[in-house]
Amino acid sequence: MPPRKRKIEEISTIQDPVLTSEQEDAFQKGIDFFNSGEYWEAHEAWEDVWMPMTNGPEDDGEIILRGLIQFTAGLHGLTSEKPGLGERNLQKATRKLALLSHNFLGIDIPEINRLLEKTHSNRESVTEYAIQIETM
Repeated sequence: MPPRKRKIEEISTIQDPVLTSEQEDAFQKGIDFFNSGEYWEAHEAWEDVWMPMTNGPEDDGEIILRGLIQFTAGLHGLTSEKPGLGERNLQKATRKLALLSHNFLGIDIPEINRLLEKTHSNRESVTEYAIQIETM
């Protein structure tokens, strides 16, 4: 059963969740898929990270992981001729990812936020983005 979907207004602090080795592997696979332009596969891999998260405050970061999942779903929509669906997912992702001003599991979330803001009128250019992991 997936964790409770937190609402944006419920979140006060977000820390990196502690991942199991299986979740770490799925997270890295998601990054690899993302960087290869395989956005749907990245979405699926990151759902494997998200699903076992709990309802406790230690997993409030699920909202950011959900934002990353929506980010990849949005890019999938843009690259599979479903731009309306892609844009809706990017808007959902933007609202969630805007909660952070620091890295999440090594991903530079502020950079993604700047990219989403800068490319609002030209979403196709966002598909050129590659995720670089700082440290995990």
